[in-house]
Amino acid sequence: MKAKALKKGDLIGVFSPSSYVEAEKVETARAFLESKGYRVFIHPQTLNRHHQSAGSDAEKLTALYDLLRDKKVKAIFAAGGGNFALHLLDDIDYKLVAKNPKILMGFSDVTALLNAFHAKTGLVTFHGPVLTWIPGQPKAMHDFNMGVLAGKTPSYPMAGARVLRAGKAEGKLIGGNL
Repeated sequence: MKAKALKKGDLIGVFSPSSYVEAEKVETARAFLESKGYRVFIHPQTLNRHHQSAGSDAEKLTALYDLLRDKKVKAIFAAGGGNFALHLLDDIDYKLVAKNPKILMGFSDVTALLNAFHAKTGLVTFHGPVLTWIPGQPKAMHDFNMGVLAGKTPSYPMAGARVLRAGKAEGKLIGGNL
């Protein structure tokens, strides 16, 4: 199952499924994405802080569900990574996810959410930068990531790379980093 491709003008929803994030970094990322033609909604939970976490598990799940239910939101970006997203896995309403397929992107421990969404619903998810990393990416990497979310098959030339075995492959790629 694939979510609809992201287009300029679409609304990107943001929440923090893991560690807390700094407001300044969130605002910088919002401004960057808006300068690229996207609209961005920062869920109020995004800036919550409980010790090192971005609020309670219940607050995080409420934010996720709010973004899933909001028909205007076309993609959901994790604000940051860390080590708390795993706590959400057993309590996620995967039926709600399946009824509201949206682009979900992040990395670090958010990888666990990406893989769980795919395993439980078949939803294609995207291992890519968390919101707060987006402004610092090289232009080529940003263009690559946003191109993939837009449904394009971008190329990513790697000058000086040595091909070990030429060819093409097709299939599902499941992975990430924790």
